[in-house]
Amino acid sequence: MLRFKILTIFILGLFITGCMSSSATGGKNSKFAKEENSTPSWVYSPPEVGGYVYGVGMASIYSTPAEAMQRARENSRVELVKQLRVKVSGTTEASVKREIDQGKSKITRSVFNYAKSSIEETELPGIKIIKTAVSKKDNQTFALAELNRLEAEMDLSDKLESTEKKIDLIASQPLSGDKIKDIKKLMPAIELIEKRNKIVSDLRLVGTMVDEELEKESHIKLKSEIAELLDSLVIVLKPGSSGKNLSSGIRKALGDQSVRVRMSGEGDLYLKFSADLNTVFRDGIYFTFATGQASLMDKNNDIISEFSTKVKDGSGDKNLSVKRTVEKLADSLGNSVAKGIFDSI
Repeated sequence: MLRFKILTIFILGLFITGCMSSSATGGKNSKFAKEENSTPSWVYSPPEVGGYVYGVGMASIYSTPAEAMQRARENSRVELVKQLRVKVSGTTEASVKREIDQGKSKITRSVFNYAKSSIEETELPGIKIIKTAVSKKDNQTFALAELNRLEAEMDLSDKLESTEKKIDLIASQPLSGDKIKDIKKLMPAIELIEKRNKIVSDLRLVGTMVDEELEKESHIKLKSEIAELLDSLVIVLKPGSSGKNLSSGIRKALGDQSVRVRMSGEGDLYLKFSADLNTVFRDGIYFTFATGQASLMDKNNDIISEFSTKVKDGSGDKNLSVKRTVEKLADSLGNSVAKGIFDSI
C-alpha cells in the first residue's frame, strides 16, 4: 500500500518537476562539467526543485585536487542529509522512541548489542553527485549532491517490505522447546529488526507521508521473547585444574550480572575454562594479572566457540586487587559467551 501511494505521487511528480529540474541544474549537458578558476553560483544558491533535496560540499586542496574532490563529494552528501534532518526536526525525529527490555542478564544485553553493532551504516539510496568544480584561485573544490525524494522512498519501501517479510517468516516458525535450537531459530530476527528500524528512520527522512511505526508491537514482542529465552539459559561451569580456585568467584561475578550459573548438574550450555592469577607488588600497589582460556559447549559437548582473555587490576589492598581482577575476568567471559552465541547463529 505504501509503495502504491509513493508510485502514484512519483508519476505525478515527473510531470511537475521534469522541466524545473532541468532548468534549475543548468540542463543535462552541464551536469558533470567542472568549472575551473572560479566558484560556481550553485555553491551560494543551490537549486530549489520540488521533490528534490540538494547539498553543497567543499574541501580545501592540501595534497591533490582529486583527494580534495573526494572529500568535497562526501561533504556534499553529509550536507544533503543535514538538510533532510532540518526538515523533519520537531516532527518525525520527535516521534516517541520505544525502548524494550533487552533482558536481565549481561549475556542477553551483550547479544542484543552485538546484533545492533553488526548493522552497517549505509548511505541513503539515490544520492547523486550532479556537479563538481575546482577553484584554483581559492584553492577549493566543490560538489553538488542531489536526491530525488520520491525515488528514494520507493527504493526504501521495497527494502522495508522485503525485510518485514523475513521477520514475519521467522516469527511464524513453531518453537521446539529446546532453548538452544529455538534461540538459533529466532536470533536472526534481532538483526533484521534493527535493519528494519534503520530503513524506517531513513524513510522518515526522505518521505512526507510515511506513517510506519518506528518499532512495531509485534517486533517488540518477538525481541522480548528472545530476551526471555536468553535470560533463561543455564550455564554450567567446568573449571580445569588451574581454574578451580577461581570458580566460586567467577560464579558469583556472573551471578551478579543475572546470569544463571551452576557448578554442577545439567544446563543449556557448558563453560569449560582454565585461568591463572598472578599478583605482584610494585610502588605500593598490588597488581593482579589473570589469563583465561575457555570453550563454550552445548549438551552434546560440541564446541560452539573457543576464546581466551587477559585482564588486570590494581589496588593498595591485595584482596581487593584479586577480587576486582576476578570480576573483570568473569565480565570478559560473559562477553565472550554472548559473542559465541551470536556468532554461532
